[in-house]
Amino acid sequence: MQVEEYFRIKNDLGIISCKTTPIDFHKALQIVAIANDKTIYIIDLRTKMTLQRIISHDGSITLLHFVQNSPYLIAGTQQGRVMQYRYDSRSTLSRLCSFTANKPVSAIDSYEEIIASSGYGGEITIIKLYAQRENKRLQKTRVRINAMRFISKHLLIVASADNNVHFYNLKNNHTTKTLSSPIDQISQILPIEHTHFALVAGRSNKLALLDLHEQKFIATNFICFDAPANFVEIVGGKTVVAALQDNSIAKVELSTPKQLQELIDAGKLADGYNLIEKNPILRNTQEHQRLEELYNILYNKTIAAFKTSNNKEVLSFIQSLGEIPTKQDDAQKLLKAFEFFHKFNTAFIEQKYTLAYSLCEKYPALKHTFEYKQMEKRFKKNFSLARKHIQRGKRDVARDILHPYITISSKRALIKLLLHQNDPFLQFLRALQEKDYKTIASLTKEYPVLQEMQNYQEMMQKIETKLITIQESIYDAKIETAIDMIKKLQHATIIKEQLQELYSLALHAQELTILYEQEKFAACYTLLDRYGDELERLNLAILLEQHWSKLMQRCEHMALQGDLKGIKEVLGELIGIKSRSSKIGDILRLSFRTKIEQLLAKKSLKQCEQIIYSYIDIFGADTELKTLMDTYEKLTDKKLAITHNQKLFSPRDAWLDSEFIMGEYQVIA
Repeated sequence: MQVEEYFRIKNDLGIISCKTTPIDFHKALQIVAIANDKTIYIIDLRTKMTLQRIISHDGSITLLHFVQNSPYLIAGTQQGRVMQYRYDSRSTLSRLCSFTANKPVSAIDSYEEIIASSGYGGEITIIKLYAQRENKRLQKTRVRINAMRFISKHLLIVASADNNVHFYNLKNNHTTKTLSSPIDQISQILPIEHTHFALVAGRSNKLALLDLHEQKFIATNFICFDAPANFVEIVGGKTVVAALQDNSIAKVELSTPKQLQELIDAGKLADGYNLIEKNPILRNTQEHQRLEELYNILYNKTIAAFKTSNNKEVLSFIQSLGEIPTKQDDAQKLLKAFEFFHKFNTAFIEQKYTLAYSLCEKYPALKHTFEYKQMEKRFKKNFSLARKHIQRGKRDVARDILHPYITISSKRALIKLLLHQNDPFLQFLRALQEKDYKTIASLTKEYPVLQEMQNYQEMMQKIETKLITIQESIYDAKIETAIDMIKKLQHATIIKEQLQELYSLALHAQELTILYEQEKFAACYTLLDRYGDELERLNLAILLEQHWSKLMQRCEHMALQGDLKGIKEVLGELIGIKSRSSKIGDILRLSFRTKIEQLLAKKSLKQCEQIIYSYIDIFGADTELKTLMDTYEKLTDKKLAITHNQKLFSPRDAWLDSEFIMGEYQVIA
């Protein structure tokens, strides 16, 4: 358990000092990363042995973050740099990004291969580890970010120092909502497994509960401890464990769906709802849905008893519902509906529909009765019959059929349109039959009441289904089929925006497919980087990115062996992809630095000197190389002769101009 290890490491391990601030536990492996100033230690929790020691050449470490299901460790520095390491190696893999003003990185999180980090002024950078294409940079506020957490690939929650919580939609790079937090100085956002809730911890002895779907706080004092919490974790999805400032450990068991199921099995519906009220994390579980089903059965049984049972039995049912605190409003409405049921039923039998519908509007529970459903069925039948008579030119007959409904407020507008403006109505019916979307859109705009017609609603449901089919066709590379379907819907202005997006997606997917079939793979990746968010769900795009990830992992292993030649052979023309030059450049630099380290270890100093000069010519002199240069100069007791023609600092993609690196291949922009 991480909390217990937190205390044990804090108290027992000799490497811990006053400079130790960042610490991160791997969720799957029994290892922990700890930083002392510029040194990172990877420690086996079982043996307390140090597995790896990594020296940072980019400043003091302020944050550490393991990327799950990968060998990577991300570090944030005091100087605002975000660095990538392997926890099984000492080498720096990449400088993922740098924040301005030489201020520390304040928050890091990851989702699969996507890394989010924040630095000076609340700026947030989103980057993919294997592609490292052009970064997304977000900035809602110029306030420091204290914590961030991915909820899904496209949803990032951010807590700022001004005690606001921001929900970022990474598809459109905008905040969907900003909340004022009941917790001061949030330090952790902890999603609860198999729910849509998260615990929020900060400078407090309380944990708040955040609803991730509704995007709101639903409990400000969900859990309370005896002292403020330094560190909180959720163990096994059901136990909240906290390391408190008084050096104690607190444990709180969360309610589980099993407990709710036991109450359901015992027929204790009121107790079940009370449990959910106290423990909102049980909302929307399968057990909660089953509880709602049982409640609806009881509710409908009560409605049915209006006609078949005596007053005492009905009142007994209503009393049962009233025992459920969250359903007391339902019970009151049922009681009112029961009081007027006899009057409603008499109006129904005597076909006094104006009175019957008026009572249903006033007492909505009556809409659940058999009689109301029969009224609606009769109206639809009569309206359909009246429509047929209108089409035959028999307006008087249609008027007589609909006369009982003409004073019903909810029916009046539609009836008037049929009887007094039947030309547009008949035009609308023809348009529905012929799927004339342009006319349908025009008429519904002029006469909004037409949208209440069942035929129209059924048509809209079919259109929604077609939009899904079009999207799936594009994802499956059935582009021509998708474009044909889009053209058939092109006059449906109500879905104009969705059609434009789908058409754009189809054209770009078509371009990607053609490039792939022509084996122009570098151009494929360039296109993916240009329209990444739009194309990422294409099956072909997924296949290409999976191949790229494997390629980068293979090249990374070669770089750790100093095998530049092997990297160039594996990449081929892909080495020239400008949009991914950051990642490729980092791998090339790593291969050079590894080779220099190998030569220094072998004391092959002449060859080492040549490679250092080559590195400077190609990449410029970065922090990592300067460390190796210092080592070389100490071993040789001579200063490296850097000429005026050799740039110490070069753009990160300057290596693309190197004939030695590029050889026969061209830069692909």
